[in-house]
Amino acid sequence: MSTEHARAGGQAAQGHRLPVANPMTPTRLGATSAPAHKLPLANAGQALRRAVPHLCLTVVLLALSLVLWWRAWITGSPASTMTCKCGDPGLFLWYIASAAHSIAHLQNPFFSNAIYAHQGGANLLVDTSIIGPASLLSPITWLFGPVAAFNVLMLAVPVINGLSMFALLRRVTRFLPGQILASVMYAFSPCVIGANLYAHFHVSILFFPPLAASCLYDLALAKDPGRRSPKTIGAFLGLLCVLQFFVGSELELITVIVLGSSSCVIAMTCARQLAWSRRQDLTTAFTVAIAIS
Repeated sequence: MSTEHARAGGQAAQGHRLPVANPMTPTRLGATSAPAHKLPLANAGQALRRAVPHLCLTVVLLALSLVLWWRAWITGSPASTMTCKCGDPGLFLWYIASAAHSIAHLQNPFFSNAIYAHQGGANLLVDTSIIGPASLLSPITWLFGPVAAFNVLMLAVPVINGLSMFALLRRVTRFLPGQILASVMYAFSPCVIGANLYAHFHVSILFFPPLAASCLYDLALAKDPGRRSPKTIGAFLGLLCVLQFFVGSELELITVIVLGSSSCVIAMTCARQLAWSRRQDLTTAFTVAIAIS
């Protein structure tokens, strides 16, 4: 009798066992979940696939930039050859050397007594002193001289501009050939080539307009639920404003006026409901950006 009760109890317990989930069974979305040990490999492969277009575009932009400035990098010496012997490249060469000297000797990089010494010195913030790029290039200046740092910046400007535009275009379209073509055209536009020829880096370094537009797109128009938080976007926008200020405040002001006015016009005419629905995200992001900048 006891044996029969034990068998019945065992069958009852087996009938009430919880089902064990199979890691290879389809999920609600109809996809098959991969085993846990394969997830890092899958994520690494996905990140590599996303990075391939950026790497290819970087190689293309760098090759075209080398061809453009062949006189300094191919037939000349990057440490001693200047692309132009006119006046403005010499001024920006001095800015690059001055920033490296100030950092090495723990001096104020925003003010210099090396010029106008008998008139109180010079406030470099009121001039096109490109303190940001010059400071980042200081290790090259210390090792190879200001001419080498100057030529590296000339070479890097189209690459920086093209990748910045590519980051924006990846947000608004999936047509890869169009993204690459537009990025190359932006990187080597007449404005960039003409300004770079005379070393006007304060107007030829154009990373700020597309990256700022990308931030506004993420805040106002992006429908991806996994997009960055408003605080993160605001922090990134604020850092962009700070960096652009030390490249050139003229371009920063123009970009803010154009993007701000066009965004207001679009919000009032075409996307009034969308802008109102995201008013809290916009307020949070701009508050963080203003606090940082």
